Amino acid sequence: MVMLVIVGDGDYGVMGVIVGVMMVILIVVVIVSLLMIVMMVMVIVVLVMVVLVGMVLVMVVVVMMVKMMVVVVIVVTMMVVMVILVLMVVVVMAINW
Repeated sequence: MVMLVIVGDGDYGVMGVIVGVMMVILIVVVIVSLLMIVMMVMVIVVLVMVVLVGMVLVMVVVVMMVKMMVVVVIVVTMMVVMVILVLMVVVVMAINW
């Protein structure tokens, strides 16, 4: 500001305009940078959410698959036991005959 006063009234208007323009540019840059930062944060948050949701889905799928496997194992075991029982009954019947 002291420099502006020393320069004189003639150039003060120009300097004022330049300072004003620079201030506006600075403000715009700050706002844009803040928006960029906010956007980046939003993107990061969205990515984290997607990753978390993906992990939860994977966990659910794994749990479902494990349950299915358990059910399959139980069913297969039941079938094997039934077959063995039937075979034993048949063998006993054959021996008795």
